[in-house]
Amino acid sequence: MFFSTFLLIFFTFLLYLLMKYNLHKERLMKYVKHLPSLPQLPFIGSGYLFMGKNTKEIFNTFLEYVESKTPLVVWLGPKLHIIIDKPEDMQTILLSPKCVDKPYVYRFLPNQNGLVTSDAHVWKPNRKLFNPTFNTNILKSFVPIFNKKTDILVEKLKLLPDEEYIDISTYMFACTLDMVCATSLGYDLEMQKDKNKEFLESMENMLPLVAERAVKIWLHPTWIYKMTSAYRTQKQLGDRLFSITRRIKEEKQREYDLKNINSFNDINIEESKEFSKPQIFIDELMKLWKTGKVSESEIEEQVITIITTGNETSSLVLSNTILMLAMYPEHQEKVVAELRSIPRESEISLEYISQLTYLDMVVKEVMRLFPVGPLLARNNLADIKISNCIIPANTFIVMSYFTLHRDPKSWGEHPNEFNPDNFLPERIAARHPYAYLPFCGGTRNCIGMKYAWISLKIVLTKLLLNFKFSSQLKMEEISFRWDMTLKVENGQWVTVEKRVE
Repeated sequence: MFFSTFLLIFFTFLLYLLMKYNLHKERLMKYVKHLPSLPQLPFIGSGYLFMGKNTKEIFNTFLEYVESKTPLVVWLGPKLHIIIDKPEDMQTILLSPKCVDKPYVYRFLPNQNGLVTSDAHVWKPNRKLFNPTFNTNILKSFVPIFNKKTDILVEKLKLLPDEEYIDISTYMFACTLDMVCATSLGYDLEMQKDKNKEFLESMENMLPLVAERAVKIWLHPTWIYKMTSAYRTQKQLGDRLFSITRRIKEEKQREYDLKNINSFNDINIEESKEFSKPQIFIDELMKLWKTGKVSESEIEEQVITIITTGNETSSLVLSNTILMLAMYPEHQEKVVAELRSIPRESEISLEYISQLTYLDMVVKEVMRLFPVGPLLARNNLADIKISNCIIPANTFIVMSYFTLHRDPKSWGEHPNEFNPDNFLPERIAARHPYAYLPFCGGTRNCIGMKYAWISLKIVLTKLLLNFKFSSQLKMEEISFRWDMTLKVENGQWVTVEKRVE
């Protein structure tokens, strides 16, 4: 009797869930039934297409279905996803106040309340608080750090035998992590001297775990994920990342506790104000903490956000730029000719890099072909109309920057070729303003894009003045994987040869 009653209750509950699922999907299908869709199975949707695949295979599967078919409907379980990549649709989503929130998968990262991951109600006041810490004169104060860390990299490469074959990304990762930690924490981790390796390894291994969880929908519930070995590994990596920032934060707190609170004001830094020493990000956060604007946990999360995103962006763009110039020596020599044509001091200045127009074009083309974030997402709080449909509220909107940047309508007959002339002024003027989005775009664009741009150009200037890079790799041989950021599966292997002025 008891067993029969249990079965009746169980199947009644199951029937209720099935009816609820069908009603939910039927309501959403009214919005999107006219759109192309990925193949799907009942209840599990299109998730089976990604099962058993590594991140390279997942990205290739994504591209196979997405190219020239957006807006594209994807069902992962009961959750509706819509993929977009048309410039006008990107503009609509990125500028809409309905689409400032990030979807729940961003909470899979360890810094859930950072500027990249947080919802709008957390992001808006924090972005307003932190914007002044990235003004031009504060960034100018970092130029000596960028030069110093690049000089260490140059000396390391000079120790290599001529025509040594190396994966340049390993050198770039350590260099940019040194830079970001020095400017964010005011602390020299000496990554390029092979110190604090556990911090570097944690940075390298965190994002692939998050990417794997994002596409495996059965791992989305936290209680299930906590039972996996991946969770234990991710927690260990996250603890390592936070341990260093927490230790430095505590040192800063003791330092600031000795100072009079009345000596601290809100961050109100004028663009015209010059600085005689670097204005370290954690110091500015400590001022906000001392005046009650941010909490201790927010300090840790924002610093980790700046370190992870700043390092990932800079190291990938630098590595890919060196790879492209190694593959296309004619463009490399044109950049070097420009570098040599402009008078310079031993320390590269903002004034110098502001004159490097061809280098600008090269880096922009690299960021077109190799967007750091190939797929970014938003959650819409209300229905929103794009070119070919109305997206219902609370949809997981996936913006494909990779296919946006390779659309023949914007980039001509050969969009997959490396061509810095894509960024000649007349070509830029002829394109839709949202056809090229290297730093996301819209109201929630990257707070550190000026920082990245300055550091990139200083590193590239010094490397290209000192070394000639070459590679046998062909563009058509390059393959990608998705680790939240876009990685070259082949690696950035180049030959390094010392230049003679």
